[in-house]
Amino acid sequence: MHRQSCQLRFAALITIMLLLSSCYVTRLAYKQLYLLSTRTSVEKVISANDTSAEERTKLEEAMHVITYAKQQGLNTSGAYDSYIALEGNAVSYTVFAAHKDSLQLVKWWYPIVGKVPDRGY
Repeated sequence: MHRQSCQLRFAALITIMLLLSSCYVTRLAYKQLYLLSTRTSVEKVISANDTSAEERTKLEEAMHVITYAKQQGLNTSGAYDSYIALEGNAVSYTVFAAHKDSLQLVKWWYPIVGKVPDRGY
């Protein structure tokens, strides 16, 4: 009887962990789809009337850098060809940590994926 109760608790704990991790993954997938669906070509943003002069200048400079990279023989396929207007300062933050007495990365454990050396927010 006691063993069966422990097994049920363990199964419930595993189920909760999987649901929580799947919620995180679902949220990430939703955000990624949102970003992909709201992107615009850089050329359209540069030529748009409502683009600020500062933003236009920065995008044109990025295009000059891509042109230079192509001239140097670098593969620039898909680099900086889309623009996404962010609601905040960043899409995400990735946190890495090291032990205080070494440069060895701390690893966090997540259901399904296991141990990874970073945390994404």
